[in-house]
Amino acid sequence: MSTFETSNLKKMKYIILFILVTILISSNLTFGQINVQGKISNEASLLPVQFATVTLHAISDSTMAKAALSDTAGKFTLLNIEPGKYFLKISSIGYQEFIQTNFDLTASQTNIELGELKIRTDEKQLAELVVKADRPVFEQKLGMTVVHVDSKMFKTATNALDVLKRSPGLIIDNSGNIKFRGVAPKVLVDGRDLQMSDEQQKNYLKTLTPEMIENIELISNPSVRYESSYNTIINIILKRDKNLGIKGSLNATYENNGFLNQNLGTNLTYKTKKMGYSLVLSEYQNFWYQNLQQNRTINNGDTEDKYLLKSFLSSPSKGISYNIGIEYILAKHHTLDFRLSGDKSISDGNQNSDVKITLAGKEQPFSNSKTKIYEKPIANTGIIGYKFKNASSELIVELGITKKRKPGTLNMITEYQINNELMPFVNGQKNTNYSGSDFKTINLMWSTQKIKNWKIESGAKINYINNIAQISYDTLKANIGKLEAKNNSNYIRDNDRSNDFTFNENIAMGYVQAGRSFKKLSFEAGLRIENTQTRGKSMQSDSSVNRNYYNWLPSVNFSYPANEKNSFSFGMSRKLSRPTVWQLNPFPFVIDPYTYAIGNPFLFLRIRNKAELNYSYNNKLQVSVNKAYIQNMVSQITIYNPINKTVAWVQVNTNGNNTGFDVSYSDKINKIWNYMVYANLNFGSETYNNNGKPIKQAGKDGYFYFQNTFTLPKSLTIELSGYYAIASNSGLYVSKPAKSLDLTLQKSFLKGKINTNLSMRDIFYTSISRFEININNTNMSVINKGTSRSFNARISYNFGKSTYGGQNRKSSVSEDSNRL
Repeated sequence: MSTFETSNLKKMKYIILFILVTILISSNLTFGQINVQGKISNEASLLPVQFATVTLHAISDSTMAKAALSDTAGKFTLLNIEPGKYFLKISSIGYQEFIQTNFDLTASQTNIELGELKIRTDEKQLAELVVKADRPVFEQKLGMTVVHVDSKMFKTATNALDVLKRSPGLIIDNSGNIKFRGVAPKVLVDGRDLQMSDEQQKNYLKTLTPEMIENIELISNPSVRYESSYNTIINIILKRDKNLGIKGSLNATYENNGFLNQNLGTNLTYKTKKMGYSLVLSEYQNFWYQNLQQNRTINNGDTEDKYLLKSFLSSPSKGISYNIGIEYILAKHHTLDFRLSGDKSISDGNQNSDVKITLAGKEQPFSNSKTKIYEKPIANTGIIGYKFKNASSELIVELGITKKRKPGTLNMITEYQINNELMPFVNGQKNTNYSGSDFKTINLMWSTQKIKNWKIESGAKINYINNIAQISYDTLKANIGKLEAKNNSNYIRDNDRSNDFTFNENIAMGYVQAGRSFKKLSFEAGLRIENTQTRGKSMQSDSSVNRNYYNWLPSVNFSYPANEKNSFSFGMSRKLSRPTVWQLNPFPFVIDPYTYAIGNPFLFLRIRNKAELNYSYNNKLQVSVNKAYIQNMVSQITIYNPINKTVAWVQVNTNGNNTGFDVSYSDKINKIWNYMVYANLNFGSETYNNNGKPIKQAGKDGYFYFQNTFTLPKSLTIELSGYYAIASNSGLYVSKPAKSLDLTLQKSFLKGKINTNLSMRDIFYTSISRFEININNTNMSVINKGTSRSFNARISYNFGKSTYGGQNRKSSVSEDSNRL
């Protein structure tokens, strides 16, 4: 048995021992603390009473000992109560005060279940309640900003992706890609990883209507209980109660961005007393394209080589994605659940590229390349989990496996012409490529609130990851015509570019975190430790890259509400993220006859150290200042080969720092007009090493977003929104300004069961990517026009009364699999 395998077995033994010890602790720790829980309902309708105030008072002097709010199901829990004599008080707007006396709590008790407490409406109070204040749109809490989706600000939103677009600190482009505080966030639902690809995630978010969402947590400084690669988190919390039966939605979206796109989906849940079922299913057809123009000038000392490249890239794809969940309640505090998610698609793309070249002032033959790219990716993830949860403790154990396969082919024929006359020969190449990944994991999380007023959390995980990537290049023999090029016998294998690359990675990690509140001040602090072992091998060069390293990743968060209107929070963390397999893979991916991209198996993992200070005024104004230093970012630089006149986009590690400022403000002008403005400004730099010499690019970038929502009679809502991105020069790439203006009309029918939405994105077609890069004597300017301008039509139908939404627990099984 190899040292690598022996080390893995030792890690597994420690994990199993940790699980057994944790189960024992979670089952037996009491520390003399008592928990009281119950449910509040309307005496007449028996419906749950939401957000009622529950307080526990000492009988001796009526001082308040504990307090809590009931949730959307009317449930409440009072934690960590000292033995003694108490009385309980329940109050809520529109209801008579409820008091229950004679609570004699002894040290021998642990969990007190009060059952259902029925309270009466107060007719007099309801009659006097003429004006009701709007719930704040945004609310600052420990380590996060909470977005309340029932605000008028989200009236026009028809799905979760629309809701996120209207949330502070988030930037969502017209393709649905999300950035939070400048980085791609991890999207969780009820604290749980979606286990989906990026495209699958977008389709899933489109099936979640605002009526299904309770609130959204924007976590800009995740604590150690989350994966180390989660730089920022968006946690969508769904509404839920005990209603049995079926609930679901059907939706259809059609988009015209110059080509027709469609998405048909359904989201179904069914709940019985012991079982819960959920299904998210989506069938999609998308047409992605780019009009790309590139001017490239290479300085060769006394002479210059110039290239003018124009390409049209199209990638029509169709596929199906699914997410199936089954839950079984073993007993009162014990649950088993199984989840299977996957995505299967076919992409049949084309690329047409024209290249005009001048070498040392002499014009070269004009070339036209036609490339056909075919891919058929498939990915499936299965998870089985066990959860124990009572009023004060929670234990989660889960096992997961992911399999990903991506076979594909690329065929390119290049014709040449001089003085508008075709030359009698062509250049051609074919390649067959395949990538496969297998990912296995065991994950454990445990938390308790039994130790005095402290909340203690811990967890551990181990991953086994195996990857293989193969590519076979075949090129045409010299001086062959276009007709002859169709014959496979005219191709010969190019051994210099063909390769097999394997990459295996084992990761073991553990964390512990503690938190509590002292009057107004709340804090949490923790430490995460990770060990990573990797083995990468290239068959072509017969070389290996083996690494074994530890990382210490602390985090801390503070929250201080100074008064009713002013609140502050502060956080610091150290995060890491590992390169993706395609970034490590030393295969050349051909873009055109003179340009290709190639991975780098010697990349190091990225370390991000960040500090952040937040201020909130009246839950309307949000201000954030953050400072980050990033080691070993993965960037692309250009390297020119003067012999064959090609440019390679190579993956390299760079270092960077960033100071960011974020401001958002939301309010209403009158009862029909709500608005929000958001702006961010960043000052930063990026540095890479070129032959031992540091090259640094420093500057700034910024973004401004506005939204106006008009709520009109007869369930009609109009939204006008847009953004402006200033010129950016804070990294190796210098971008030009970009802007967009969007218009949306939304109307609902049948008391909100049917929702329709019409929108025009990027009305004036101004969201165009323009950037420049100047590296290694290569100056390049690029103009990229894509699918930003589009007309969208969407209709959704909601049915059923149950608000069951699936298992509510954290999970991180597929985070590493998403890199494969």
